[in-house]
Amino acid sequence: MGRGMKSGSARVRYTEESCSARDERRERSMQRGLWASALGVAATAGSALGQTVEFRVVERQGQTAIMSPPGTTATTDAVLNMAVQARVAGGTNVGLGNFAFRMHVVGEPEVNGTLALLLTSNANGTYAVNAAQSMNATVGRGGLAAPYTYLAGITGGFFNGLINISGGSFTNGPDQEILAITGSPTGASMLLVTDAGEDGNPDTYVGPAQPAANATAALDPAVANTYFATNGNWIDVYRFRYAVSNTLTQRVLRFALDNGAGGAPQAQVFSRWEYANGVWGPGGATNAAVTVAPLDVPVGNAVFGACCQRDACVVLEESMCWTVFGQFRGEGAACLPAGAFNACCTGNYDGANGIEVQDIFAFLNSWFAGEFRADIDQSDTLEVADIFAFITVWMSGC
Repeated sequence: MGRGMKSGSARVRYTEESCSARDERRERSMQRGLWASALGVAATAGSALGQTVEFRVVERQGQTAIMSPPGTTATTDAVLNMAVQARVAGGTNVGLGNFAFRMHVVGEPEVNGTLALLLTSNANGTYAVNAAQSMNATVGRGGLAAPYTYLAGITGGFFNGLINISGGSFTNGPDQEILAITGSPTGASMLLVTDAGEDGNPDTYVGPAQPAANATAALDPAVANTYFATNGNWIDVYRFRYAVSNTLTQRVLRFALDNGAGGAPQAQVFSRWEYANGVWGPGGATNAAVTVAPLDVPVGNAVFGACCQRDACVVLEESMCWTVFGQFRGEGAACLPAGAFNACCTGNYDGANGIEVQDIFAFLNSWFAGEFRADIDQSDTLEVADIFAFITVWMSGC
């Protein structure tokens, strides 16, 4: 069988062994320990291993906005298929261990759309391509990537995320949010992608079939790069969907991550596998510094007009114009044929009737108002030199 292709009987025997009644007390103790490490680790600012865990939110199909064309109520695709990605920056063969975060859409009321979980993993633990962006809330398939679902599995899906509901010590707020997302690369979940030999141990383990307490195994770089974010490789740790129902109210959706109280998500890094409390899990784990790159997606009626990048002109939607560091000339402003005094001719400052004295007054009004477009010499500072630069351009014809 290929990597991660577990037989059903082998996996069931392993699960029954780790969760049997005989080991119930040990299991409860282990849950408490993992909960403490996953949710309470971030008091330390940095990692003893010298790494930072970087999180970012991405739209899986590259969609950047949800817009209605002018004069219509139709929209572009109003469904955002999202992924939370992570990587470990710095060092060699150090992986992402336990982590915990809340995903919330800042200031977005729950009535404005619907959150759901997307298919993340195949049954064998490998990543699902999911070109159709299918929804799936089953632990080990949707939401958390399968190798990180140990805690979600032993808590009936609790730590696979609570969508706009309270649970345990987590209280649902007014924003669209998914609470209590908690990953742990431990036990049968982790072995899905590290135990191609199907003997209940990582393939890199060397020792007796029944490991001794605190036995260790190295990280396989190829596997760890793909599934555990080593060596600067981005991985999907969580996938979800936001279907926007209110597409007409103009706003910006900010998809952000925090610890549920406004602080940074919590994460650990690890350097080896270790056998403890009867299961394999992250060994040498230590707290990590965390950074987050949120994602902003504008929603609302599309406004198109001339977008100027110096003297070059192209008609763009307003938010896209700012994205490319252009200057938006206003709704309906046109780009005229090459050679004409178009909206982006710097000397034709008001974009009307060619170059005339009125353009000088328009420029001065803009300069006194502190508008960025009045920085004619591109020094990133509005100053008297910009006035002389404009007069020079105006006198030269464009």
